[in-house]
Amino acid sequence: MTNQTIAILRRPNELVAMVSVRKFQITAPRYGDALVVDPYEERIVSLNEVTDLSLDRLRELQKCWQRLASVNALDESVTADIKEILGSTVPDEIQPTVDPWRPRVEPKRPRATAAHPRAYRGTKAQPPSQPQAPFVDLRPHLCNLRDLRAILEHVHDRGTYADDSATLKLNAERFEDLFTAPRPIRLCQWLVAIDIKNAQANLADIIGHYWALDLNDNEPLCRAVARLLSEPWHKERLEWLHIIRHLAPHRRESALIALLENVHSLYPDSNALSRWLMRLSELSDDESFFNRVWALAQAVQRGASIEALLSGFEMANRYQPDHDFVNKLFDDCDAARGIAEWIEYVRTTTDTSWNREKIAMQVWSDCGQLAGLSKLFQKCNWRDLSPEDAFDLFDVFRDCRYSETPEAMEATLAMLLRFADRYFHTIRLLPGDFRRKGIRLLRTVAIYWEGKHLEQALERALDLIPNVCAEPFDKSCESRLYTSMLGLQDRDYATWRSGNLESLLALDRASRDHNAATLIALGLGRLANDYSSWLVEAFEQAPGPLLKCAQTFGCLSKTQHFEAMEAALLHPIACCRETELRALATRIVEHLPRGVHDPVP
Repeated sequence: MTNQTIAILRRPNELVAMVSVRKFQITAPRYGDALVVDPYEERIVSLNEVTDLSLDRLRELQKCWQRLASVNALDESVTADIKEILGSTVPDEIQPTVDPWRPRVEPKRPRATAAHPRAYRGTKAQPPSQPQAPFVDLRPHLCNLRDLRAILEHVHDRGTYADDSATLKLNAERFEDLFTAPRPIRLCQWLVAIDIKNAQANLADIIGHYWALDLNDNEPLCRAVARLLSEPWHKERLEWLHIIRHLAPHRRESALIALLENVHSLYPDSNALSRWLMRLSELSDDESFFNRVWALAQAVQRGASIEALLSGFEMANRYQPDHDFVNKLFDDCDAARGIAEWIEYVRTTTDTSWNREKIAMQVWSDCGQLAGLSKLFQKCNWRDLSPEDAFDLFDVFRDCRYSETPEAMEATLAMLLRFADRYFHTIRLLPGDFRRKGIRLLRTVAIYWEGKHLEQALERALDLIPNVCAEPFDKSCESRLYTSMLGLQDRDYATWRSGNLESLLALDRASRDHNAATLIALGLGRLANDYSSWLVEAFEQAPGPLLKCAQTFGCLSKTQHFEAMEAALLHPIACCRETELRALATRIVEHLPRGVHDPVP
């Protein structure tokens, strides 16, 4: 809510509202942003402009105030109006009155005289008329402590509310403290909790907060405190004031604003929140404090693991102090321990293609986005790999964050985690020079396969890796050539895998030309999906011409590819089932092109 009513103020002739207004949109702070932002200001508006309080309640309050403008006796109805005004408003300035309020003088009873010995009783004569009590405007008197005390004592002495007199007397004493309190305290809606109907507030405790937080010298913090406790009474929010008292004075406003702007529905245990803030304060310098306390407040609202977030602060202090934690997710377990060990290991690599300074916090952020990834680091089954291989090993999982939708990311990651143990085991058993090739093959599967087909592709890839990641195969090749064959029908895939190595070696040789291999992989993938049996048969009989054909198909659009393949399969030569060489040669000669084109003019 942008505007919040801090208090309803009573003045000698009107009721007005003090409203806290957000001067500007508070955006998530970045590293290095100033600690004190002072985003709120307080304005005086009429009750008609108040939007966050009940209109019926405000109308009733206005009616009470108008009735008090003309009073000639403190009867029960007037006492009820006074009680409503005192319980819902606070005095603005302490207003002196010209004439002190005095209770109404009761009219004298007729006395016996010589002319009327029975004091007019039992006679037709009427006693002399008494002067009528004047109508008094009580509103200015409710803004003055001297007169307010006199009014409340008069109500108590008369016993207008006999059953409630103790409560009225108690509140009279508390109103005396209220009038002597500093004006900023008096104007805070949280002091309206001294309402006669609310026994939860402790004025002495509230005034103690005022002086302990130095609100008399810190107006921005005073405005934030007023806004905090202007909402419906929450005991937990009063606890926030106890907690921020333990922070350094120049950090209190930033912490309170972060909680105000982010924590709306969940109220954490005050002891836990105090412990988290103290730990955060220890781990953060002034440049990082606002960013981190904002992230902490976000985590509290989401109900996320604060311990995981604090471990991220520790990692940032070690690797990247200016890391931005706002709007970041993180896993529900302490990932820092496993990540830190992994980081120290992979940083020993000679590979300079990645940013060593920021990789730690990038991985920590990935663990938050990819739930379950942190547990893989803690297993430590990457220790016997080279630093380069250990780094690439986890990239297969981290690349899931590039999925098109959150749903696709979660589905892909869940499937990869199911195969994680087999994947780690398979890679560790490969010869050292072939491990990166096996990792690339798995990464290609994770990138180009999705949904229900991903599980089948992973099964086949883990079956294929030990064969193609060993001699006599090349140590580095275009892995998409292998993965393009994973879409074969079950029977055709079993036939292809049970054949000789020539088809695999043909793929290996074709992969050495990257540009050609990309087109071949695209063509083979289409053939595997639509012409599975034909592809396996062609691989067995003529792998070389088949790969050239696949490269041509890779240059075509999907529609052109389909039309060309259908035309080829319907050609009379392709339909020929002759086994005698002479008959087959005759069929081929019959369908040879008539003439040869000469490209030379």
